[in-house]
Amino acid sequence: MQTAYTTDRTQHDFGTVELGKTYRTTFSLTSTGNGPMVILDAKVNCQCTQVDFLGKPLRKGEKAMITIIFEAKDAGIFNKTVRILTNASGRQAAFVLRITGVVNKK
Repeated sequence: MQTAYTTDRTQHDFGTVELGKTYRTTFSLTSTGNGPMVILDAKVNCQCTQVDFLGKPLRKGEKAMITIIFEAKDAGIFNKTVRILTNASGRQAAFVLRITGVVNKK
């Protein structure tokens, strides 16, 4: 059985945000293959970013929500990535979600 998925988007721009605040965005992933699809892991590229997801198997047509939480700790432009690892084969085994924006000084 082949596992596959689609995502609603892979990038979110927060625009201008305030220093010291926490921001969230949620991405949707839909299982489209014949076999159960599982998010195995998520790797962030800095300590200011966290990711929340359920790692339960998804049958065809079921959705999973992946929430990225960003803490605006430093002023300036940010471009953060989260690498999502799945049980899909080939090119779909991993994909990257990206959040961007600018943190204003208070």
